[in-house]
Amino acid sequence: MSTSGFLYRDILKYVLPVAIMLLLFIPFINSDFEVNSIGLIAIVLSFVLGCLIEHISTYIKYIFLSIKKTSEIGNWMSENWNYDKVFYYLDKDERDYLYLTAAYIVFCRNVIFILLTYSITIVIHIIVNCQFDIKSIFLYEIPFINDSTLNSWLIMILCCSIIYVLVKSLISEIEYLYYPNGQYDFFAEKTQKKENCLLVKNIYGFVIINKVKWMELNKNVEVEILFKNKFIGRIKINEYMYWNFPLSKENLNKKLTINFYNNSFLLKSLEYIIKDLNKPYIEIEIN
Repeated sequence: MSTSGFLYRDILKYVLPVAIMLLLFIPFINSDFEVNSIGLIAIVLSFVLGCLIEHISTYIKYIFLSIKKTSEIGNWMSENWNYDKVFYYLDKDERDYLYLTAAYIVFCRNVIFILLTYSITIVIHIIVNCQFDIKSIFLYEIPFINDSTLNSWLIMILCCSIIYVLVKSLISEIEYLYYPNGQYDFFAEKTQKKENCLLVKNIYGFVIINKVKWMELNKNVEVEILFKNKFIGRIKINEYMYWNFPLSKENLNKKLTINFYNNSFLLKSLEYIIKDLNKPYIEIEIN
């Protein structure tokens, strides 16, 4: 990765979130501070607070279940390729693109966490200072930069709107980067063909099935792999209807039999050939 790529990545992941946090929280302590100094303070504090915020922000997936789902599918996808080797073969521009897109995902997650914390802080301020006086609650103002104040409810509505946009953007970027047929998948397959070496670790796939059928099957579908009619193994697909299975070189350009079971009942069977160094990704519909 280029020097500028590392710089932009660190600014996105660490410096900008810390600067936003300082801009929002310092006025609670001192609203008459120099805004111009935030940049320098953010750079210094980012060495400590940046990593801490990044770590804590991973827990927002327990608040937003859609983020939890996309993150877990992304983690599942990372099992299917040897990304260390893939990155070794990528050129500078491709590495920069992947690193910066991943940094933007972390940035969104960090800012969501900061805005959630800020909104909770405002609610606590309202409860402490208004003592449940209805008029005071709606008129309560919070300190902001340059010794100014803003209506607390307008600020919280703005925070919620920004959080909504960032959650949508975060999910979209994770899907675009990490999902099957996403950018990681594309670069990995392209590199595998270009370097003529096996970089994929698993045969992997997705079962297309409607929710009613999925519930009828009690979310219990297993995948059985046979190579030259010899049983290799059987695994259960995950809750998001994805599955993967270890792949070896001897499976390339050979016919595999893939069976899908619900308990002992055969739902579907297909024959599949992994041609040359194409990615071994399979989507199959079960009616």
